[in-house]
Amino acid sequence: MEYFYNQNKNHGYYDQPTHATGHVMATAAMILGVAALSTCWTFYLPIILGCLGWIAALLSKGFERKLSGSAKIGLLCAATAIVISFIFTLTSAIYLINNPEVLLDFGRQSDQMIQQVYGQSAEMVTGYSYEDIMRQLIEYFQQ
Repeated sequence: MEYFYNQNKNHGYYDQPTHATGHVMATAAMILGVAALSTCWTFYLPIILGCLGWIAALLSKGFERKLSGSAKIGLLCAATAIVISFIFTLTSAIYLINNPEVLLDFGRQSDQMIQQVYGQSAEMVTGYSYEDIMRQLIEYFQQ
């Protein structure tokens, strides 16, 4: 009988604190959302990090009715980063289409840089000139 008497006591151990369901995923969503927001001046990173943040936020919900605070912050930051990234990319494309001399100047600078680094013209190194490529791009958009 004494053998069974000591089985129900916790013997000095305490119960481990439990987190809400999806706590780790909610934290990951918040970290990914903030990372996406901090890289929104690039194109690929906020989209990738934002989508991963969205997925983590939605997975953190599990069978609960509402998202946790961390998941909401992550979701909001990820969505904001994706929108800012698309707006930045769209305005950059519109600017470059309306100012073709910027593209030509970029092509010239690229050709000069290749000339300085390799000591040969861009046509010799790559088989084409970046200035010619930019000129073709401008002609394509002006059609």
